[in-house]
Amino acid sequence: MNAYIKKVQAYTDEEKRLWIFFDEFNTTTNIGLLKEITCERTLLGEPLPDKMVFLGACNPRRQKTAQLIQNDNAHVGL
Repeated sequence: MNAYIKKVQAYTDEEKRLWIFFDEFNTTTNIGLLKEITCERTLLGEPLPDKMVFLGACNPRRQKTAQLIQNDNAHVGL
């Protein structure tokens, strides 16, 4: 994310925006961090540039098998 913050800070055009898309955001194990980014517009307490625009897709809820739960626990998410 820091690379994107530096990229957007280099924009000189006032109208230019950097869109960041979070796919399947409801399946991440880091939902608290995602909430901070999208709702509070901060990253680890630091404000995010106004030129960053966030968009996300939420997938329908589905029942997870024990194998899917084990696989989820093996990945970091986000």
